[in-house]
Amino acid sequence: MKNKTKSVLAAFHSKFAAALPIILFFLFLFYSTILLFGISYSILVSVVTILFKVNYRKYLTVRQLIVLVGTQFLMALLSFFASLNVALCILLNLTVPFLLVFLQTSQFNPLGYFANAMCFVFLQLRPVGWEGLAMQMGALAYGLAVLTIILFFCSFQNRKNDHFAAAKKGLLLLAAALHAQIEQMSPTAEQTAPSGSQASGQMDTIFPILQELYGEAYKSRGLTYVVSPQGKIQYMFALLFQRAVYFLTNPYQAATLSDQTCHDLLERLARYMEAAGNGGFERKELVNTGNKLLAEAEERDEIPCIFVQNFLRLFLLILENIRQTDEKKSPPCWRLPSYRRPLRKLFGQIKSDAFETRFALRLSVVLTVGFTYSMVSQANHGYWLVLNAFLLLRPMYEESATRIKTRFIGTLAGCLILQFLLPLFHGTGWHFVLATVMATGLYMETAGTWKQALFSTCFALTLTTLALPQMLAAELRILYVVAAMVLVLLVNRFVFPTHQKGQYRYNLYQLFHTHHVYLRLLEHSLTAPLDYGVICDVQIHYHLIHDQIIQYLKKAGNEDSAFIKKLLWISWHMISEAEQMLFLINNRKASAVNSVQMEDYLAFTACILSEIQEMLHMKADRNRTVSPEIIYKRTMEGEPRLSVLMEQYSKQLSEMYRCVCSHNG
Repeated sequence: MKNKTKSVLAAFHSKFAAALPIILFFLFLFYSTILLFGISYSILVSVVTILFKVNYRKYLTVRQLIVLVGTQFLMALLSFFASLNVALCILLNLTVPFLLVFLQTSQFNPLGYFANAMCFVFLQLRPVGWEGLAMQMGALAYGLAVLTIILFFCSFQNRKNDHFAAAKKGLLLLAAALHAQIEQMSPTAEQTAPSGSQASGQMDTIFPILQELYGEAYKSRGLTYVVSPQGKIQYMFALLFQRAVYFLTNPYQAATLSDQTCHDLLERLARYMEAAGNGGFERKELVNTGNKLLAEAEERDEIPCIFVQNFLRLFLLILENIRQTDEKKSPPCWRLPSYRRPLRKLFGQIKSDAFETRFALRLSVVLTVGFTYSMVSQANHGYWLVLNAFLLLRPMYEESATRIKTRFIGTLAGCLILQFLLPLFHGTGWHFVLATVMATGLYMETAGTWKQALFSTCFALTLTTLALPQMLAAELRILYVVAAMVLVLLVNRFVFPTHQKGQYRYNLYQLFHTHHVYLRLLEHSLTAPLDYGVICDVQIHYHLIHDQIIQYLKKAGNEDSAFIKKLLWISWHMISEAEQMLFLINNRKASAVNSVQMEDYLAFTACILSEIQEMLHMKADRNRTVSPEIIYKRTMEGEPRLSVLMEQYSKQLSEMYRCVCSHNG
């Protein structure tokens, strides 16, 4: 019993400590806003607190802070106009949420819309009219001013944080895996048999770090660039680990590790990785040692030596980018591909099967119905309908269903608890004391859980009962939560539903589609170098889709899980080979490429991929027929490095074909 009490207290302390900055920010802003502007404007505090919660651990530039504040004022103005009459309410609630979701959300960032949409929604909940606009904007300006000042100082601290902790951990794991592989291939391998499984386990640990780095790179993208300077470094680290994992796990070149003449060089590279992982990347000796090791590796042409060359070139480039970023001399960011830019995406890529389109339409319908009801009915606290519906609606049906259950349970529990607590807290002052306790619990609990819903209900009703009888407030709360549940269930059922299983199938198609995209990029690079923003975007997109499929298999399971995992592993190796082929051709490292032969190779490969798609009951990206004049060769004369990649890619493709045939048979 004593140990259990200690465990509960430790968990409480951990939650409280983690949420303390958010709690303090909310309470300060809540009471100062009430003191300066009145309690009717306290709803703004939740909006600003969410912005603080999302951003206080980030490093934000002055420009980013200005954009953050400017966006909130724009949302506030649009919200104000939406509250003027029914026509504007319908028009703006159909368009603004759709645009926010479509332009700021993706399947890799499903809540990208939330902070801005929250401002648009919450400010409509309590319409102020023209006479109250100045006061509302003043209250918002005050809240955002407090937010900006605090985030500005937080950014100084966050700038000093180690943003490369994952990369350093990955380097240490990679060094250990390389040591284990070399030891396994040494003449005394029989005495050290466990090292093979050890290396395999380390690969399993490195892979999530690799995926995490691709995810961090994706989060850094902006309206005009595919990754920020910091995100560019994370992307290059991800690429570095990808190539290293490929080298250590590629079944078609495992024998090259047994070359004893290369073991010394690989051992020194492993020690270099350890030195890099155990210290700061700004050290000059890292650059000097790396250049010496690179010069030695460049004198040899064995495959392990080529790996050392490629690893060190990319790592030294990363160190140079880190130095430039620290000195604020970052080179221009890679431009966002034209097909990813907002206007092009809005007017040319609205597809009914796209994640963004489907959720954008559902959110627009929910908000339009909710706010139209509230405005037309003028019902007492009718805005609780749209408030709860907004919080219950999530991109995936399963997540919404979970939130519906937890919200209902938490609401009932909160109403019941207040029946016992409110009689003990008489008077306005004690109501605010209780509200403070409930707000503390609200920000300590995880969003979407029944406990968080309980504290949210208690906080809202504690303030509402200052003006309404307790039983009436509780009845209205329960009524509108149930109404919101029904509204969300109907919309999720009949308006472009998105289920996890359906998204999983779509991701599988996207995985193969990305292979075809790489083949097209290889073809285009034969005539002219490609902008690296396009390559970076495709590379990140593939790995995030790959990770989503893996996560789905872990959670939901599947009768074909083993088959899909094998398919994913083959696909991952193929993408790694395609990326390296594209690097050689696009950077003109392969000068003797026969363009006609390469085009034939790519056309035949695309045909096989399309056939595999059809066997998996997917829509093929290309026609499976190929010209009879095509001459398929898996090597390129005069290009040994490109030939090795072409041959290994073909072997992986053949393995994928056999794997699918065996599964279907």
